[in-house]
Formats: sequence, C-alpha cells, structure tokens
Amino acid sequence: MPTKRFVAIVSLVALAVPVIAGCSATSQPTSQNTGSSTAATTSPGGGVSSGSAAAITVGALLSGSQDAALAASSVHLSGTRTDSSQRSVGFEVSGTLDKSVMHGSYSYDDISYEVLVVDGVGYERGNDAYWKDEGKLSTDEIATIGGRWLRVNDSLRDQILQMSPPEIIRIAYSTMSAADFGSSVTVTTDADAPVYSLGGGERKSLIARTGDLLPVRVTTAGGSMNLDTWNAVAPISAPPADQIIDASSATPAPADSASPSASASPSAAMPSLSPAASASA
Repeated sequence: MPTKRFVAIVSLVALAVPVIAGCSATSQPTSQNTGSSTAATTSPGGGVSSGSAAAITVGALLSGSQDAALAASSVHLSGTRTDSSQRSVGFEVSGTLDKSVMHGSYSYDDISYEVLVVDGVGYERGNDAYWKDEGKLSTDEIATIGGRWLRVNDSLRDQILQMSPPEIIRIAYSTMSAADFGSSVTVTTDADAPVYSLGGGERKSLIARTGDLLPVRVTTAGGSMNLDTWNAVAPISAPPADQIIDASSATPAPADSASPSASASPSAAMPSLSPAASASA
C-alpha cells in the first residue's frame, strides 16, 4: 500500500475529521438524525436543567463525554470533511474501542477504498481509480487484484489503526475546549431523545446523550461526524480466503520529509503477481 494514501488519510484524522465507519460485510446504518430544540433553563455556573436532564457544566460535558466514549466497547462513525485539496471526503468507520477490530471506508471524486483490521492482521482494497491514483500499479496488476483485499504488513496495519475509533475520538476532542463554547449547555432532542448540545465559534459543536454522555455528533471547522451504534456494532470478520492477496512481504520504504509516516508499500510485491501466482492468504 503506497504511502501517499496513508499520508492523506492520517492528515484527515490530524485535522480532526471524525469520520469513518461501516462494517465490512456487516455494515451498520449511518445515523443522520437532526436535533430540534426544546426549552432549557441555564443554571448558575454554566449548567443546564431540563426535565430529567441533570445540570452539567461545559467542561464536565466535554471531559465526561470523551471518557464515556473511550470506555464504550464499540461504535460506528460516519461523516464528511473537506481535505487540504478542497475535496469532499466521505468516510465510515466501525470498530471496537480497544482497537482489536475495525473497518473503514473512504471515498472522494471517483476513488473509493477500504481498510480492515481483524485478529492483528491488516487489509486494504480499492477500486481501479484508487490503485491508478497511486501511480505504482500497472493495468495488468490492477486486473490481477480484481477487487480483492491485500493483506498488508504490520507497519501498515499500525498506520490503519491510527484511524481507529478511539484515535479519531481523541483527536476530535483535542480540538475542543470549554473556551470554544461560552458558558452554557443547552438541552435539545435528537431522534426524540434528550441530548446536551454545545455550539461555539469556528463551526464547532458537540451533541451528547443526557443519560450516559455518549457523543452523538461532533462538528469541527473541517467537517462533521456522527457517532452511533454504541456498544452494538455487528461482528467484523476477515475477508474470505479466496478474496485475499498476501502483500505483507513488501519491504518498508524509507521515510522522508514529505511522507513522515512513510512505510511499507504492497506495490513492492506486485511484480510477482499474476493470475497464477496471486495466492490467497
């Protein structure tokens, strides 16, 4: 897997684009709920009380919702963001908060690709436009892949895990502070359920459930992300053996200033691939 792709992906995460999610063969539906406001009473010190929603300060909501998210077992993330090339990138990511399994899918322009980690093994696959964009695979090599998954080496697996749910959540929250949101928390409804809502400058916002503080939606200057299916993501499995090409023997590429996260490239293993030689893992 050529490094250019991963530099771009890590850039998305570094810019706090939470996003990503869907399970491979067991994908989760994307939540696109819109919240409607309800009356809320602001309490002294920036808390809020409304119905059964307990008073809470902005700082307590930010820290509490992050802690609740990271303590969950699994989640599905989805959203869009504008990258540094002003492209609209859609993403979906599902997985466990302990990073044992994850699946991510991404798309922009005519390019789409997926990454997967199961049982410590990393995989990726993309459409023809994705492989052509890398500029390292011939038409014959792309035809040999034929839409199958490439098994990648441990270095690239670790790069994939930089886009896992807990990492995305941590980065998203690192871009927000109580100073971004003023002094009060609002109670609204989302999917007919009460939620806490924070809105601030630079298009930042946070919506979290009132009961357990799990976040429902996060917005930053570069994009937005929905979080749903908490603790209930369907099992994520490895691809069938006949849908895997083992490219894990690719050697690491030297890092350089333009590619700080440069690593192994499965394309290095491509010359040996042919319809007869492409063995499943």
